Amino acid sequence: MYALIGALAVACVFGLIAVSDDSSAMSFDLKGDDFAKAESSVSFTLEYDGTVSGYKYTSKLVDGNGKDMSAVTSGSTGTIYSTSGEKSITVKAPKANGDYRLIVTITDADGKFLAERVAPIRSVDPIVLSATLKNDADAERVITVYFYVNGEKIEDSKQADVVIPAKGTKTITYDYLVRDVTNTTFYLVSDDSTMAGQVSGLGPEHSHKFYVEQNSYTLIEIIAVITLVIIIALAVYVYRKPVKNYGKPKARR
Repeated sequence: MYALIGALAVACVFGLIAVSDDSSAMSFDLKGDDFAKAESSVSFTLEYDGTVSGYKYTSKLVDGNGKDMSAVTSGSTGTIYSTSGEKSITVKAPKANGDYRLIVTITDADGKFLAERVAPIRSVDPIVLSATLKNDADAERVITVYFYVNGEKIEDSKQADVVIPAKGTKTITYDYLVRDVTNTTFYLVSDDSTMAGQVSGLGPEHSHKFYVEQNSYTLIEIIAVITLVIIIALAVYVYRKPVKNYGKPKARR
């Protein structure tokens, strides 16, 4: 009996018997878009790669101070299985613009902590891009257009069946989420050059500029400096101003 136990111990030491470690054989990943329009729904996916089923998870969206925003609309809690391998989590981006974090905590069936995954999300107000197209033909034109920002096609900006009346105009708008403030020009392109032949306002030769309000404290700092200078100037003026002795009796001769 003792000889068998000793042999097993030696085998484990020298790696002759593999000892299973479930924690090292599993992995979790949290994926989703890190930009969102304020008050819109954003989808994230919790991916699981492993053989053990029945792990639990909880999710929450927090602000920069760690405050729970109560913004997870679906998938706040659940069980993840090896057969499906992923779970969907939907978050409503807060109205207040800023940076937030989606935190997902994974535990085993007994509540023992296994892992935590964090995904950033920035809630922003979109910039409305607007361009007007003109139809010079005697008949209306029906086209499909895309917005291009700095020469890059924005896939989800597609607008199909845009009707431009004969000898008329049509204004196209798109809510653009600014990720890079260096992108400051845009234009419209039709996916049907034949139908758009008599429509003016298309292509890079009709580029438009837009401006992004950057979150910068430069203006605040300038105002603060100017205010400080004014206060100092007033203080110096009051200090050096001569004092008149009103009501003081004249010196006797």
